[in-house]
Amino acid sequence: MQKRPWLVESDKPTYQVLKWIGGGGFGQVFKVLRNGQTVACKQVQLDNAEAALDEYDHMRLLRGAPHIATLHDGLEFSRKTNTLSFFMDYYRGKDLDRQVQMLKGAGGHFTESQIIEIGYQIAVALEFCHGMNVLHQDMKPMNGTGEATRRPLSF
Repeated sequence: MQKRPWLVESDKPTYQVLKWIGGGGFGQVFKVLRNGQTVACKQVQLDNAEAALDEYDHMRLLRGAPHIATLHDGLEFSRKTNTLSFFMDYYRGKDLDRQVQMLKGAGGHFTESQIIEIGYQIAVALEFCHGMNVLHQDMKPMNGTGEATRRPLSF
């Protein structure tokens, strides 16, 4: 594992969990309160540490990119829970997958202009990633926000 001076070891988290958002094989995501701000916290088990550190490094490279969630400073390691946690902007609303399912269930659909806008924003984000030699390896509707400005959340 390469040296990362910004990695902080702490068994007293700097955040308060407000709500579980979701998770999968890679880790769990929570809505948390940290330094007076509501942010998203991605918590990854240490057996996925190298992949999590790679994701963190990629997101650091992509800070300020159009249509990509903004990473916040600070990566925390807890021996107590054997996890790495990092923080990014929290976006209210449903992810793109949930929006599609809700529309489908109600017999509705996105308009053509909405589909074009969603596709454009995703293409701009991916073009920026590729320009920085970052490959998004988990592109799917669940990893996009449900806001007007959609942002890939997971790498």
